[in-house]
Amino acid sequence: MGIKFSEIKENSPIVLNIYANDKHMDLGAVIKKHLGQNMALITLNYDGNKRLTFNNVQIDVLHCPEDSIPILFHKAKIINHKDAYILQVTSEGTKSNRRNSFRVSVATMGWLNVATQKPRQVMVKDVSMTGFAITDRKKELNLAMGTRLSLSFDDITFHLHLEGKVVRIEEHDSYTVYGMVILNISNDLPIYISTKQRKSRK
Repeated sequence: MGIKFSEIKENSPIVLNIYANDKHMDLGAVIKKHLGQNMALITLNYDGNKRLTFNNVQIDVLHCPEDSIPILFHKAKIINHKDAYILQVTSEGTKSNRRNSFRVSVATMGWLNVATQKPRQVMVKDVSMTGFAITDRKKELNLAMGTRLSLSFDDITFHLHLEGKVVRIEEHDSYTVYGMVILNISNDLPIYISTKQRKSRK
């Protein structure tokens, strides 16, 4: 049995996976008010003055609950209504074990903060709109599944502060990779990811 869009709580963050021909971008948004079982008023994490249009694109909607597996809704559409954006899904959501959002390689050092430990420098492996990964080169973090933490790093001209929860642990002989789901809304993250995507294509 699928998950109704109206079951997602209002003020919850979502990610719009937008596809057009061979192009792909992720855009953060927030559900402000449900207008029915499959329709909601949303706000976009977009700082530009120009109003966005969503013609001739495919949109999937991803929601990452704090304590559960991400939920994916396929083939949604966005309706421009006066000064608002209305999101309509055409099917019920399904749980997805993979991180659907486009990942960009970061490969820079950042500061990790965990409540029970002193701040540590870690290698930021990659980041997407819904999650990020770090590499523990000395295998000394010893983080458990479900651990909440924050990560800050600088890259290009951006300073990113992300809050997350450990949902994946990959043990290797000489290092450990930790995967996190993002719990906070960062307005700079979509612009940062878009900039990294453009740079990678050059």
